[in-house]
Amino acid sequence: MPSGRNAARSRGIVTLHVATRAARYDACVDRARPAVKDSSFVGRVSDFERALELVASSHVVTLLGPAGIGKTRLATRVATDAADRFEGVWFVAAAEARTEAALVANIASTLGVSTGDVAHAIAGRGEVLVVVDNVEQVVSSAAEVVARLARTAPRARFLVTSRERLRIDAEACLELEPLDDADAARLFADRAARARGRFSSSETEARAVAELVRRLDGNPLAIELAAARTKLFSPSELLARIDQRLDLLTGGPRDRSPRQSSLRGAIDWSWDLLSDEEKRALARCSVFRGGFLMDAAEAVLGVNAIALLESLVDKSLVRRDARFALYETVRDYAREKIGGDAADAESAHAAYYASFAEARAAELNGPNALDATSAFRADLDNVLAAHRRLREKDAVLGARVALALNVLIAMRGPISMQRDLLDAAVADASSDSEVLVRALTARVRGLLLRGDTAARRPTRSAPSRSRGAKRRSARSRSKRARASTSSEVEPIAGARTSTRSSRFRRSSATARARGTRSPCPLRCTSSRASSTPRARCTNARSRFSATSATAEPR
Repeated sequence: MPSGRNAARSRGIVTLHVATRAARYDACVDRARPAVKDSSFVGRVSDFERALELVASSHVVTLLGPAGIGKTRLATRVATDAADRFEGVWFVAAAEARTEAALVANIASTLGVSTGDVAHAIAGRGEVLVVVDNVEQVVSSAAEVVARLARTAPRARFLVTSRERLRIDAEACLELEPLDDADAARLFADRAARARGRFSSSETEARAVAELVRRLDGNPLAIELAAARTKLFSPSELLARIDQRLDLLTGGPRDRSPRQSSLRGAIDWSWDLLSDEEKRALARCSVFRGGFLMDAAEAVLGVNAIALLESLVDKSLVRRDARFALYETVRDYAREKIGGDAADAESAHAAYYASFAEARAAELNGPNALDATSAFRADLDNVLAAHRRLREKDAVLGARVALALNVLIAMRGPISMQRDLLDAAVADASSDSEVLVRALTARVRGLLLRGDTAARRPTRSAPSRSRGAKRRSARSRSKRARASTSSEVEPIAGARTSTRSSRFRRSSATARARGTRSPCPLRCTSSRASSTPRARCTNARSRFSATSATAEPR
């Protein structure tokens, strides 16, 4: 039998171990945020199932994602569902921890043991699940603590939520993506109904909701904050104010922390955890439109771009799929922080994409045309942004970018964009004769191919008329046309015959001088030697006269 301190420890473990599973689950729920516990869970069916699989098969699972993406809510849902599969489930709120000692103290407090007994307490409980929520602010220390606990308690499972990876051997990561369009719209409707008592939308407002949640990056926190604003604004009015999202989306539940009560507060939390070099890199990334590749990042970020971009990806501030990209909300926030570095970042961005556009345009008619077209389309937003910036700083280079864009736009449209680009190129290239000639040539060619020279002339808008007036006008025009037909046919025919008669007389005179036969002026197969004005023709249906346009049957 153990004695002394070991005996006390054993008695403590036994006492906790015999606690009912329901009591242990109640302790877990009590330490979760009331807002998370009470709110309904919308969407993320595949993420939920995948998280359960990882928890069953991996010692350490980290739920990753940017601010407000729903990591805590998913972790709580997984803990709730997995309660019957483990001997115990504990939820550790670590958002306030700033040091390793503070994190260990939080875990010990949750387990009800001293800080020195945490590892042995977890190991003695067998198959348990420990949820450690929000460790990005102490991620290095959290990695050491969790790795140590996982080695000491091999039967235990650890579910961690963070905006950054732990980077330990036992870690399996599940990165949470934005909600899909359908789930995002459902979440908005659910939270709007909760804020207003009820929520129903017309077809127009439903389209506004769909666009609104898309512009909010499918971020659950942003969607919930927007839904709370439906007490004051309709979805269409919210959408019209989307560019003010950082100041508009505030006023979350009072029982949440400040970083979960506003969109700006959530991003402030991530921003404050960055180094000065990382802050500068993220701010400079805000000059990109759409996605970008590593070559472009190196041109804009400068030295150490690869390491900085990797760090920002790990911290869930930059997305990485086929291309790098920033969420719209993060880009707006970073743009506010760029300060005096904006001009240099924009110049680097414009110079890179000017060279990129001219290189891709040269390849569009070569063997690599397909790849060049795909690359051009993927970076079209960036090239257009570079063109706008160059028009203010280097007009001639801007004109060259417009001409490069014209090669792509001429193939894919829209025509209105092509016309605007070429007009801008002509206006900007006035100081460079070579570029000006290219711009004028491209514009004329575009006009000819489109056949819209007449369409570019201003037209006078006719006054609105009733349907009856339009019908009467059409009948009047028809009558005038029939009346003028009989009077116009004879003069026109006479004029044509007069011309033919003159040609016939000249040809007849030439024929008499040469002693040959003259051809029929009606181009039939016969010839005639006579120059008489009423000479007969072999044309079976007409008889030529130099003085009239009458046709007599033969």
